[in-house]
Amino acid sequence: MHNLKTLFRFLLLPIGIMLSSMLAIEPNNINNAKKPISHSFFMAGPEFTGIIGEGGEEIWNSGKKGARDGYVLPNGNILICWGDEVREYNANKEVIFTFKKSAPKNELGT
Repeated sequence: MHNLKTLFRFLLLPIGIMLSSMLAIEPNNINNAKKPISHSFFMAGPEFTGIIGEGGEEIWNSGKKGARDGYVLPNGNILICWGDEVREYNANKEVIFTFKKSAPKNELGT
């Protein structure tokens, strides 16, 4: 009888854990299902360097095309690398850091 009780508890324990975890996860899944995933993105291209919004609209333009690469930093600043210089912009679109290549034949990369 003791072995039967132990077996019964052993079988019910995983079911209890599974049910409690399902109840904890389900509300989040329901809420997330109602919100469509959307985002803007940084574009470093030959004709445009800046940020494009969710709807395809231009949100931010660096004013200089042809970037090699760029990043939106964790603090919200934007760091962009062109072949001849690197610039960091703050939230007010002001250049707060710049670095230019030192020799005419050198080239900056990411």
